[in-house]
Amino acid sequence: EVETPFIDLNGAPVTLETSQSVFKGLVKTGWQIVQRKGSLIAEIKDSTGNRVLYELGRQNIELATRPMASSTIVRECRNILESIYMVAEGVGAYPRFEPMLDSDEDLLVMPDERDATWIELDGREALKPLAKISSVQFTIEVPPHRAIECVNNLNKNLLTFMGSYPQDRI
Repeated sequence: EVETPFIDLNGAPVTLETSQSVFKGLVKTGWQIVQRKGSLIAEIKDSTGNRVLYELGRQNIELATRPMASSTIVRECRNILESIYMVAEGVGAYPRFEPMLDSDEDLLVMPDERDATWIELDGREALKPLAKISSVQFTIEVPPHRAIECVNNLNKNLLTFMGSYPQDRI
């Protein structure tokens, strides 16, 4: 998964209308609507199973790729992201490549009952910062007998790739 926040030319988070225009633009290029929340397009997918959806914030758009071989995932993911970014630019939305979007706005987009329940359980104040975080998440399949070793090796090298982690401030 790759979560990308989008901003306008002034550096402000895009509006819900603009992010919806990104979804609609992708649908015009062949993506299909998978889920609506009320009148909003909430999730779309391409012909191979890659999905684009909101990640809490109205400006935070997530690409969730289908399972792929490690030899192709980076190249294919970049190609899909380039397509998304091109459509977004056409509607005045630009990717912001930083761990957190600096904004005092409440960016949460929770248009249905399930999402409203989530806010009620977790609290709006707890979720608001999460709507501003960018991330890349990945799953790597390892044999069960090597799982603990792999997690320990990852932990030993944590500072190599996580030396600066502004999300810790929240």
